[in-house]
Amino acid sequence: MSRLSKLIRSRKEHIFSMQMRLSRCFAESATSGLNEGAADLHYYFNVIPQKKLIYIEVPKAGCTTMKSFLARTIDGINLEHHDDYHDRKKSGLLAPSGIGFKPFETLLQDPELLTFTVVRSPFARLRSCYLDKVANLDIGDPKNALLARQIFGHSKTQDRSLSFGRFVEPACSTSASTRNGHWMPMSRILLVRTAIPVIKLASLASGLQPVLPRLSVSSSLLLFPLIPN
Repeated sequence: MSRLSKLIRSRKEHIFSMQMRLSRCFAESATSGLNEGAADLHYYFNVIPQKKLIYIEVPKAGCTTMKSFLARTIDGINLEHHDDYHDRKKSGLLAPSGIGFKPFETLLQDPELLTFTVVRSPFARLRSCYLDKVANLDIGDPKNALLARQIFGHSKTQDRSLSFGRFVEPACSTSASTRNGHWMPMSRILLVRTAIPVIKLASLASGLQPVLPRLSVSSSLLLFPLIPN
């Protein structure tokens, strides 16, 4: 993403966050059903307004698989590189700031809105995070200082590589405060206060059955492999 694109996105998110705070201060807002954390809202919420659908992604819980499924079934988007599904311009999946505050608030008030998420065994999710983000990384390299700080709470470490056991203890101790969603507790990511369908990754195909009518697709489209993440 170019610097200009990042600045535009940051500006849109800032304006959206201000609108949300003002709305909560001066009137009863549909966004009061969301916990505080507008920055996270823009990252984790994938809004499909034409389907009255919101998918809350949990990193390392099949989010790449779900984004590819939604992009393919809604807009026929089939990307060659799996990581591209996390690029909203390529996947077509919008953040709340992408549709604007008022349309998002209206969508939240719609009785036909369906919001859902996919979760995973905490141990399997943490192990997936380690294998994908840490296992083959030189954690002592200065260019990885941010990740080291997120794991240990500081950037100074004598480690060059981390075993899974060496990763687990500091990751768990910093999980309550970290901004890294890959090992952030799922309860911190699911920002809604109301009950929503929670689908287990281990039974994704059957769990998605209630979502299929909203997408106007048959269950045969669920015969796809999970994308490793």
